[in-house]
Parts: sequence; structure tokens; C-alpha cells
Amino acid sequence: MKIKLTLKKQNKILKTVRIERFPFSIGRNEDNDLVLDAPHISRQHLTLALEKDRIIITKISKTGKLLFKDKP
Repeated sequence: MKIKLTLKKQNKILKTVRIERFPFSIGRNEDNDLVLDAPHISRQHLTLALEKDRIIITKISKTGKLLFKDKP
């Protein structure tokens, strides 16, 4: 399954990436699949995994918040 991830801030699109393999990691560290250099993003922020036909979002960071479709 290939998906498109769109990152937005205040309704402004910051970046769109295609995810072609799972698990997919996001964070500030260079070893993540998607590196986001922002102070509110943790070094290891979250991972996306694929289970059957569902994408599972796991928040690794204990600080900060995760929004999905603009909702916590």
C-alpha cells in the first residue's frame, strides 16, 4: 500500500511525502524516515505501521501532541 502524508500547520501545507514502506518513522533524528527539524517535534516522535488494510499511528514521544485531521 502506498499512501500520501500531508503535514500542515494552521491550514498551510508544509510538506507532502509518499510512504511506500512500513514501519515509517518521523522525528528530528537523522535516522528517521522523515526528518522534521522543529523544536516541537521529538527526536523519535512517532511511527506508522501497516496492519492488514489499516495504518496504526504510535506516538513514541511523551511530550508534545499528535493531531490527526486537525484533532487530538
